[in-house]
Amino acid sequence: MDLPITRDTVRVSAPVLDTAADHPVDCDIILPDYCPDVSRVLKTEGCVEIDAKQVDGARLTVSGTFYVRVLYITENSGNVRCLRHETAFTHTFDLGEEGAEARARVRARVAYVNCRLIGPRRVQVRGSLTIRANVMIEREESFVSGVEDARLETYARPVRCSTHVGSAEKPFDVHEQLEISYGKPPVASVIKTDAAAVVQDYKLISNKVIAKGEIRLKTLYSAEAENGEGGVEVMEHAIPVSQIIDLPGVDEDCGCTLRLIPGVVNSTSQPDGEGENRKLDVQMTVTAEVSAYRTREVTALIDAFSPEYEVALRTQPVTLLHVADTIHTTEMVRQTVELEAVELKAVTDCTVLANLTESKFEGGALLLAGELQVSVFAVDAQGGPVCADKTVPFNIKEEIKNASANLRGDPDVQVVSNSYTLSGPNRLDLRVECAVDATIFTAVQENAVAELDLDDSQPKQLPPQKTLTLYFADKGESVWEIAKRYNTSPEGIKQENNLEEDALDARSMLLIPKQRRRRS
Repeated sequence: MDLPITRDTVRVSAPVLDTAADHPVDCDIILPDYCPDVSRVLKTEGCVEIDAKQVDGARLTVSGTFYVRVLYITENSGNVRCLRHETAFTHTFDLGEEGAEARARVRARVAYVNCRLIGPRRVQVRGSLTIRANVMIEREESFVSGVEDARLETYARPVRCSTHVGSAEKPFDVHEQLEISYGKPPVASVIKTDAAAVVQDYKLISNKVIAKGEIRLKTLYSAEAENGEGGVEVMEHAIPVSQIIDLPGVDEDCGCTLRLIPGVVNSTSQPDGEGENRKLDVQMTVTAEVSAYRTREVTALIDAFSPEYEVALRTQPVTLLHVADTIHTTEMVRQTVELEAVELKAVTDCTVLANLTESKFEGGALLLAGELQVSVFAVDAQGGPVCADKTVPFNIKEEIKNASANLRGDPDVQVVSNSYTLSGPNRLDLRVECAVDATIFTAVQENAVAELDLDDSQPKQLPPQKTLTLYFADKGESVWEIAKRYNTSPEGIKQENNLEEDALDARSMLLIPKQRRRRS
């Protein structure tokens, strides 16, 4: 017979792809006419931008740009220059199933890059990218939340769940003219500018996310001198940014994950009013990436029976996620770096990148481990420019609020600043400020009732029941299971024995009352 059933429907996210792939990159670079000849290569470094990603059927196609910078010493003057080159790439992932209503998150980094000098005007570059792809599909799960029928005993459980509202990516351009402070010499040529982006605040309003942050720039340049070019200098700047991101369906009751992803910086020197190159014209693209969720409480019917009639029910496993904690903090990582086969007189610049290799949950905390890729630009004992690289491990521990079993998350670690002390001829004491961002979910798995039917044409054939039955229960036994076994009401057992909880906290002797006959 048709029962007065109420149902609930939630949208759940299920992973169809979580993997990483290597992608080789090769290019031959011919120096442009305006670049002086190469005498010696100091360092080759690269970065990568994801330009587009598309799920088409059972495939994810990722396209992007690989940027390479070759820092070198010029043949005649001995000055430091930077050769820049870019090349496009495409990589395809097989999803294994159709990705209807899929959303993809893709991250890429340079696994390694090096170059070989073919001649004074030709460089051969070889490298490899690591592309990490995570694809989630959205589907609806429907289950019974309740039934109003006096002939049925029902066992329902409230469950908190956080459902995906929407995601958006908004690229925006940053174009600023920055000044070189008068404590620094003017610019002869810009070697490179690196960027880090920090989210400082955000606000959710109807269908929009307002984001505020800061772009931190560090520029390495060759300085002007009276007799030509001087040494290499470093200048740092901070640019405040704010953006309004359209995200239909979001409001102030939602939560979100927000990241600012800086692109490659194009910086050139410009003259000031006195004709000195004391201005930097900086252009770059930053992508604001936001994913929003809404948390609510749903009720799932777990079991049901009738003391009088046969009941047929079908259950299905349902996995619901709810946000346990959001982490948006900075941590200071300290490391001592021993550089091999080089003695340093002074350090001009130190660049540090974080490569997260492992994340796990243990003891109510998020444990992060990875590598810090340290690159030092310095002056050696003979007074010449030198670059040295070193990889050192890092570990970060973040305590989780409301920690429980079955935690999930996809954390990010980004270096936003660093400082250093040269404590020996080849030793650096590093202090690295790392931004840690993560949304931590708890996964709750329930066997919820999907279909329920009562057959009132088939009364149960039961043996004669006693008015009261004695039952010796063990600690941890469920009142619901006892009531189901004796075909009586769970509430009746609780009332008869002054119980409040379903699970017994100690061994007990229970009085099991006879079920009173009811009719709808």
